[in-house]
Amino acid sequence: MHALSDLLFDFHEVKIMFEWLQNLIQRSCHSIALRSYRWQRKKVIYLGQKQIQWQDPLSLLWYSESTAMRLLKARILDEAGRK
Repeated sequence: MHALSDLLFDFHEVKIMFEWLQNLIQRSCHSIALRSYRWQRKKVIYLGQKQIQWQDPLSLLWYSESTAMRLLKARILDEAGRK
């Protein structure tokens, strides 16, 4: 029984490691995509927590990463629809 509990503990550690790695890859891809369209990045402290915000090069407004990615996706799809 001791070996089974060790195996479950190891599985939990591996799951956490893969989730961390997935998050790192996703944020890196988002950063590359946003920077390639000239979005600017800044770190801000909001309610005691560090957050990343992205500045839209057209409107000069600042957005969270998820909102910035939605706006970028909409613009890319709009440009593709015009061609």
